Amino acid sequence: MSDLADFPNSFNLNGKAALVTGANSCRCYQNSGGLGLHAATAFLRAGAKIVFITARKQTGVDEAVNELNKLPGISVRAIGIAANVANTEAIQRLVDQVKQYESKLDILVANAGATWGGPFEPTPDWASQKVLDLNVRGLFNLAMDE
Repeated sequence: MSDLADFPNSFNLNGKAALVTGANSCRCYQNSGGLGLHAATAFLRAGAKIVFITARKQTGVDEAVNELNKLPGISVRAIGIAANVANTEAIQRLVDQVKQYESKLDILVANAGATWGGPFEPTPDWASQKVLDLNVRGLFNLAMDE
């Protein structure tokens, strides 16, 4: 890992609002590196005024929010909202909840993603729909609603 000796001056997000999808504390998936949680941590440390995190499971979201809000030297907060960003109605609920705090977002990290968990061939139709709903359609809908 690289050393960012002058991190505060290299990465300043003072006054910015961010949303990170796929940001939970669950380390239950093999090869899950926690990139969403790391991104949220970096945004808070860089001075973002608020960071929203979302994932499908409320438990993972709550654990991640607790971790983030315990970071030393952080005067802002993370807010967690459980939502399945592959689902259009869930996206609208997420956007509505975010708008209760902020009128606009400056940063959207579309970190949530999926594979169908099997070999490429054969790929059943339901599997490709699952992947496209989250990785493409969900991202598009979230960006449009944001």
